[in-house]
Amino acid sequence: RNNYKVISAHEIEEKKLIDFYKIVYPHRLKSLINSWKWLNRSDYYNNSAPLIMIDQDGDIISHFGMMPFKMVLDNEIYNAHWLIDFVVHPDYRRAGLGHIITDKIMGFSDIQITCCNEKAIKIFIKLGMITSDSSFYHLFFIKPFNHKKLRVYFPSFIRRIFNFMSNYILSLLYEKRAFPKESIMVEELNDYNVKSFINSNMKGDLIATTDRNSSYLNWRLVKSPDKNAYRIFSSKSSNIRFIIKLSDKKKYNCINILMQNEPVKDIDIIRLISSLALWGNEHGYDYVDYYTSRNQRSKKIKSALYSSRKYNHFAFHSFDKEIFSKLKKASFYFDYIDSDFEKYFE
Repeated sequence: RNNYKVISAHEIEEKKLIDFYKIVYPHRLKSLINSWKWLNRSDYYNNSAPLIMIDQDGDIISHFGMMPFKMVLDNEIYNAHWLIDFVVHPDYRRAGLGHIITDKIMGFSDIQITCCNEKAIKIFIKLGMITSDSSFYHLFFIKPFNHKKLRVYFPSFIRRIFNFMSNYILSLLYEKRAFPKESIMVEELNDYNVKSFINSNMKGDLIATTDRNSSYLNWRLVKSPDKNAYRIFSSKSSNIRFIIKLSDKKKYNCINILMQNEPVKDIDIIRLISSLALWGNEHGYDYVDYYTSRNQRSKKIKSALYSSRKYNHFAFHSFDKEIFSKLKKASFYFDYIDSDFEKYFE
């Protein structure tokens, strides 16, 4: 194991990193080529991220990314980072090498958090991370049988028939709950109107959330490689506003709800999601997706809109005992925008 070294990916030729991505993330290759530096917010820790582990020949063995940010926890601000894109080269899996890079990346911030799959969560639990049961991904269907997990089972003419029937029923549901159509506003996101979302999330005793200061929103939205796809979606009938992303229809036909301003009523979220689904139907989209870490909100949304709801593994950790104790008691307030979901699901 002395033959392996953990370094920043910025220390090697970029072509080597891209070649590694071709092997481990072929389905995300194009996105990662364009966004790996932005996604890892590389300039936050002086180009320290993402981390890679190389062997004596300089070949990449494993990779671990992170998204650093300021977390507001119990009304105090701490350095934190999301753990993302942990992967080991197929030829080196089950060799007990993963902990070398994980030990290194855990030390960057006061707090480490992640959403991950079934395999990764087992590794993070071994590292001392605690799981939370509040992490939910919702799908609101417009044309359900065009979803990638359903379309493979049905020929196109069958899908058109099923979509016609289900779209009619879903439209009635959304129309019943939506804001008046004439109240809906859709704006392109720009450097000016993004400012209205600064510090627009929940804070309070034993609440853990992202500090959405101007620096954070400038990185996350203004400098995003997907900025041209972002819109502000709102209704004149309420103070609620979404920042949404319109997908590239060549890849997948979806609208992501990246975030909403807070505080807002759950019923207004339900109404604006309904309005967005109807707007998406008019503009040729197949479904809307949404993430929340608030269990009660998630239950209300699922009950009102009959959405598909999937639990995502969420885990947190701190080496500081006092901070860790606060995290264990905290209520987490995270949206789609806060993790890497936007790029992960592409």
